[in-house]
Parts: sequence; C-alpha cells; structure tokens
Amino acid sequence: MPFVLILVGFGLVSAAWRGQEDKLLAILKDDFTGQNNFVAWLVALIILGSIGSFWEDARPVTDAFLVLVVVALIISQDGFWEKLKQQVLQ
Repeated sequence: MPFVLILVGFGLVSAAWRGQEDKLLAILKDDFTGQNNFVAWLVALIILGSIGSFWEDARPVTDAFLVLVVVALIISQDGFWEKLKQQVLQ
C-alpha cells in the first residue's frame, strides 16, 4: 500500500510541477463521472478483494477473477489498442 501512495504522490507532484493539475483533475473527474466511468470496475475489485481476504479458501479463485477484471478493464476501454500503437510507433 505505501508503494501505491508513493506513486499517486509522484503523479500529483509531477502534474503540479508541469502546471497541469487542472487538466489532471478534469481527467479524474471524467473517469469517475459520466457515461463510461470506472465505478462499476472499482466496486467489482473491492468485492473480489474483500471476499479473498476474508475467506481464505476462496483466495485462489478471487485472485484469478481479479486478474480477469483488470484484463477486461484494460481491453474494454475504447481505443486502448489504437493509443498503444500510436505510442509505440512514435
């Protein structure tokens, strides 16, 4: 958990250093509100994580489902592969 907080802090400091904090906050707002938001994905991750942490026998199954949810989250976003190709080919 401290590693995640360090990464988030680094991202915030980096955005502030570049003067892009307003743009970062607008992007975050769009991610959690509107039509294609991440709230359903976040709820799924929380439910699977809590089941795996409280019920030790189900941990391997919930870990597999967590990986599946993360992969589905990455693949389901519109234009992910196009953006990846664009970044790689630059």
